[in-house]
Amino acid sequence: MRFIITLIFLFSCLPQLQSQQKSRVISGVVFDAVTGAPVAAVNIFTQKQKIGTASELSGRFLLRIADARDVLLVHHIGYFQQKIVLPAGQDFRDLRLLLKPKTLLMPEVGVQAERVANEPQTFRLSGRFLKEIPDFAGESLAAVKTFPGVSSNNEMSNQFSVQGGGPDENLILLEDIIISRSQRIRSSSHENISPINRMLLQDLQFTAGAYPAPFGDRLSSVLVTRYRTSAAKKLSGEAEIGFLNISGMLAGQPDSSFYWAVAGRYADRMMVLGTLQTEGELLPRAFDAQAVISYRPSSKSELLLLAIHGENQFASKPESFISQANVGLFLFNTYITDYSGYEDFSRKRSIVSAIFRRQISPRWHLKQSLSLIKSTEREDVNKTFATSVFLVLPTLGYAEEPKQINDGRIRRLDILQQNSLQTRTQLIWQMHDSLAVQGGVEFSRDRYRDDLDELEQESAARFPGILAISGYRYAFSSSSEIKTRTLAGFTNLRLTTGIVNIETGLRLSHYQPAGELLIKPRLGVTISPSSLTKVRLAYGQFSQPPAYLERRTTGNRILQNVPAQRASHLVAGVQHFSRSGAEYQLQVFYKKLPNMIPYKTDDLFVRYEPELKANARIYGASAYWKGQVTQDMTSWFSYTYLFGEQDISGEGRSRLPFDQRHAFSCVIQDNMPRFPNSKVHLRFLFGSGYPYTFEGILYNPLTGRKEKMSGKRNALRLPFYRRIDMGYSYDFELPQQRSLRLSFDLFNIFDFRNILGYGLISNSLGHTEIFRYNLSRRFYSAKVNIVF
Repeated sequence: MRFIITLIFLFSCLPQLQSQQKSRVISGVVFDAVTGAPVAAVNIFTQKQKIGTASELSGRFLLRIADARDVLLVHHIGYFQQKIVLPAGQDFRDLRLLLKPKTLLMPEVGVQAERVANEPQTFRLSGRFLKEIPDFAGESLAAVKTFPGVSSNNEMSNQFSVQGGGPDENLILLEDIIISRSQRIRSSSHENISPINRMLLQDLQFTAGAYPAPFGDRLSSVLVTRYRTSAAKKLSGEAEIGFLNISGMLAGQPDSSFYWAVAGRYADRMMVLGTLQTEGELLPRAFDAQAVISYRPSSKSELLLLAIHGENQFASKPESFISQANVGLFLFNTYITDYSGYEDFSRKRSIVSAIFRRQISPRWHLKQSLSLIKSTEREDVNKTFATSVFLVLPTLGYAEEPKQINDGRIRRLDILQQNSLQTRTQLIWQMHDSLAVQGGVEFSRDRYRDDLDELEQESAARFPGILAISGYRYAFSSSSEIKTRTLAGFTNLRLTTGIVNIETGLRLSHYQPAGELLIKPRLGVTISPSSLTKVRLAYGQFSQPPAYLERRTTGNRILQNVPAQRASHLVAGVQHFSRSGAEYQLQVFYKKLPNMIPYKTDDLFVRYEPELKANARIYGASAYWKGQVTQDMTSWFSYTYLFGEQDISGEGRSRLPFDQRHAFSCVIQDNMPRFPNSKVHLRFLFGSGYPYTFEGILYNPLTGRKEKMSGKRNALRLPFYRRIDMGYSYDFELPQQRSLRLSFDLFNIFDFRNILGYGLISNSLGHTEIFRYNLSRRFYSAKVNIVF
């Protein structure tokens, strides 16, 4: 009887068991509908069956539910909720969920979906913010110049100084690719776009001083930029047309496992250079093309491929250069330099990179990258010049006829080729939720070949009855080749608790051809006395092997066994968030450089002197505020005080070339209540001038000849740097999640005549007079941007 009852019970439960065994899969990716970026930590659950999960960092999710009619709820605090009806009898794979951001206004806290939170000493910006900052070059690096501890007194250059260090001391990474500056061609007006494309950028992360062991080898800072690897639509794109640049991007994701994007840019700075002192035919052009491919064969693996090819060109046929020099209280001389000939500068760069990411297990992650870089820099200058001067009275105008005081010729042909191989292996072990161990190996190999032929001569004109001073002549020709190798290993441990977070690591680097092995410990401790306040202390030792620039002497000799530069950093700071969501940071820093290679700057072109030995020290403090001045609009302010001093053997103490005592910068964004889709963006850059060293071809009374001479190193300081840029934009919302933006930018609103440097003229009588090089004046730009 018991057997019969059991059998009847099993038969009655059979249909229910069969229905429970039949299930289906719900999977897909969650995207931000505005930026197209994947959204993590989104709650996804079924309304009836109460089965749920959360999206990963890549935005992907997967659910297994019973095959019955249900409703899928998609919820995140920073986005509007979505509901998706799930009829029975079919799978829902590769869903594309587009969440529209929203701002929640609470009594004490405002939560905004696209906000990227900073950490103490580290600053992050999303790709959306980078688009809105007014910058005529359309550069992602322009935002870095507004961070605390960063200075740049030249709007036409991508270079920046961090806490008093030189531009070459900053590690700039595009994914795992090290982006280097040009080695030989001049900077400033001859520069153009960097390889980092703002349309492809996901976000950037910047750390000044005492950064962790996985990053190296540089002395000042690390900037990590990441490209997007997912799209919100199967086919999307962006196009921008303006007075200064044309750019476009297409991206697609036919399914959750494959993503592709191609982008191109063309830039022309002729309008900017038209505000400078040099007249003539100036053709600054730059273009590049980039491709990104992301393939995910499974939810645990990804292969990322990057390809970049670009060229910066500066073709010039200068005609004249006009400048003035004060010679009395109410008198000044006007100099006119007439040119004939040409100046051609170019740099071609090709980059190919492959990055493989693999989640070996829930706690083990592997990342492997390989990059090949080839660049060619060409400087071809062949021009003659003749300088005339005439006295000017404020009331009478020209007081005399122009008189020629010198003339000369410059001929230079320099071709520098660089081939680089970079590889990096990184392994992360997440032991448990609060403890992670990271280790890896890096290898880089660089080959430089430089062919240089230059001639420079200058003579003085003869005034009637006066014998001219003997002229100056310099000729040099060489062909050199350098090979360098760096092998580095690192380990890093991060312990995260509720109150104290500890990050400690060790980095070992071996440099060739010097054969140095350096051991560099690093330690960072973050204390959180409350949920709104963090205090951070960090210490680290750093080193930087000399590249091509650091090995070439002022006499154009190549030094092989130049030891690496070294630095020790000590940083202390506090970060606090107010109840309204505003962020405050205060930081003090100290840097000691016991083995520094001295250098001088000429139009921001860094000229190293490896034959000299020096040590330096830098200390200062910075303050930072970030918050919403108006609803939905994030702004930030920063101020830095800095003192940098170097002690060069045989010369004594002097200021560092990028010792900027005071620097203030900010970005203010505002919207107009009467026009909800309009925005105003302001960027302020103020800073005390850099130290300056006078150099030029001058008359030497001891020899009676003209010679290339320089004054006391960094004895003078350039005037205060002032710049205010303003941008206005209006957004149109179009059907099918498309948008159109019209922008108008006004640069250097108040037409400040900032000074890049000074020049010296030695006339036929041996008298030396000083004139100045000015930066760009006020100019404007307009552009149209469409996202589809």
